[in-house]
Amino acid sequence: MKYFFINLIFLINIIIIIAIGWFIFGIFSAPNAVNKSNEKIPNIILIVVDTLRADYLSCYGNNFIKTPNIDKLASDGVLFENVISQSSWTLPSHATLMTSKYPIQHGALSYNNPLSKSEVTLAETLKANKYTTCAFISTVLVSSKLGFNQGFDTFDEDLDSDYERPVTKFHGKSLKWVKQNYRKKFFLWMHYFEPHFPYLPHEPYTDLYESYLNKGEKGSFNHTHEWIKEEFNKGKTDLSIKNKNRMKALYGGEISYIDGFIGELIDKIKILGLYDKSLIILTSDHGESLGEHHLIEHGESLYEPEIKVPLIIKLPFGNGGIKKGKRVKVRAQLIDVIPTILSTLKIKPQAKLYGSNLLPYMRDVGGLKGFDCYSEVHNFKSLTREGWKVILSLPVKGKPELFNLKEDTDEKENLFQSNHEKGESLRKDLFKWIITMNNPVPKVAKLDTKTEERLKSLGYLNSGIDRTIKMDGFPPAGKIFDASFNGKLDADYAKGNPTAKYSSPPEIKKEGVSVGGNKSIYFEADRNINDKEGTIEFWIRPSWKWNNSQTHHIMTVTGGPKEILIEIKILDKVNDSKGKTYAGPFLVFNLFIDKWYQSVCDVRNLSNDVPHHVVATWKADGSLINDAMKLYVDGVRDEFSGEPVKAISQEGKSELIVLGKGGKEEKGQFMLSDFKIYSTYHDWGPLIMDIVKKTVLAE
Repeated sequence: MKYFFINLIFLINIIIIIAIGWFIFGIFSAPNAVNKSNEKIPNIILIVVDTLRADYLSCYGNNFIKTPNIDKLASDGVLFENVISQSSWTLPSHATLMTSKYPIQHGALSYNNPLSKSEVTLAETLKANKYTTCAFISTVLVSSKLGFNQGFDTFDEDLDSDYERPVTKFHGKSLKWVKQNYRKKFFLWMHYFEPHFPYLPHEPYTDLYESYLNKGEKGSFNHTHEWIKEEFNKGKTDLSIKNKNRMKALYGGEISYIDGFIGELIDKIKILGLYDKSLIILTSDHGESLGEHHLIEHGESLYEPEIKVPLIIKLPFGNGGIKKGKRVKVRAQLIDVIPTILSTLKIKPQAKLYGSNLLPYMRDVGGLKGFDCYSEVHNFKSLTREGWKVILSLPVKGKPELFNLKEDTDEKENLFQSNHEKGESLRKDLFKWIITMNNPVPKVAKLDTKTEERLKSLGYLNSGIDRTIKMDGFPPAGKIFDASFNGKLDADYAKGNPTAKYSSPPEIKKEGVSVGGNKSIYFEADRNINDKEGTIEFWIRPSWKWNNSQTHHIMTVTGGPKEILIEIKILDKVNDSKGKTYAGPFLVFNLFIDKWYQSVCDVRNLSNDVPHHVVATWKADGSLINDAMKLYVDGVRDEFSGEPVKAISQEGKSELIVLGKGGKEEKGQFMLSDFKIYSTYHDWGPLIMDIVKKTVLAE
């Protein structure tokens, strides 16, 4: 019995030793247990930090914000010092990042224009090459609702009720996924919403950074999107230096906070033995204005704070033989990320890529030239070439802007007039690019109302608008009224009576007729205007400042003493169909038939130095699936909606065309010229090229 117990104890010890051995072997061999066929095939990890300015990282020279984990990644890889995004808001910029196409090409320009299924994404290309693909995203703007799940085996988008989620909601899941899949060759896309507005405090960073900026004093910043968009960004109010510094400290604290989570992800990759064999890219979709040019947040300009982003690329296997910590000065773009990834992997693209492979610039290949860099947001387009940058607005919201970025990094001095030759050359090249790169057929997919309202509350008020370009001829057919007002009041041509009538003669000049205030003129329409279909166009130049507009009636078609059929006017505010009020001023196009239709353009930033072209076109005869009305300013459509506001009952026929407001004085007059009415509706898409050439290029 004694020997039995001795043998039993000996056997138990052997079992324990074997178990410990297997346990130790499992720990130390796990990183080396990767499928041998995958040992020399890099994993790809794409880290996108939403709304991250390059100059708010310490590796990009910031002297008070701490980002040790991003800095360490930069020291192991290659840092590009001068990178711009192709848009200054999330949706189009990410679509560019995933397709290597410009926003004007892929058409994902608004939340009603998602990324088309016809586009070939990075995930689809990698999946076709046997990669396991996974994404963890944190905002609806890059969700499956907008087409970003294409090509992903796993697409984690368990968003909160506000259509976002903080990093804490998915960080643990992402680490678990890496651990479960580390033996595979994989592509992992991590999207972090921090430091997007609202900026939340994260201690000790926020207090530490505010103490540095405000020298121990306290500021305050707890404003809403509405206050930022309607008050600060419109120049109606300002922030004190201390309060601006509080805002910057909050923003910087968000960055240091997310840096910690990025560090934990990289640590997990290192523990699993994947770091050296991984291609890791860290970047952002756009930057953030923090008071520069009197702007906060993003999506309203193409100034450097909103489009200059970090780009750090750590190549696999000893950084691909490139010196670690290398810095590249050439101005690159987000559109270049996919070509660089696929070139590193030696994978052939499945669709045409419009970006450039950055590997030669990382390896100092001789004879390389810099890139022409393009960005766009809503109706702004920019081109940067050899340190010069031109910004063009459509419609005309002011003179084009030209900056010498080498000498004026803050873009404070517009050199377009003083260096007109350079500015004009870049402007024309930019316009040629617009024509060449346009995509005339965007996909339209209306979001559900709840999602759309949430996006509006996040500040994406005007982002539900299709702004791609379509080349159609102008003017439309069926002219029924033409009044140039070139030195005379009577119409040049009219189906009806061309004779102008008025109670008090308005001032007539070579460039047009001055109406408004207590001056108006009218023409007998003789029922020749079809309220079911038509087009109206004219040029207008007001005596008042556009951003100080009140109520001004531009034109009205009446159907009797009390019936208004069509009107175009300016209002200082409008209400949507749900009664929500938006501050303007707005150009408003109303059509009153069986329903009241309304289309609206924001005109507060229009240039006061030039006349502006207006086109209103409509078709409400039941022949279209959705009755249509569109409003263009300077050849650009930028309306809130063209949908019915409410049902009405009206059967009047056109009797009078009234220009100005008769019988009631309105402050301020406006110059009107080349007023025309056509009997046909036409859809030019978001841009009427013939008009844009006249207004933007003055051709």
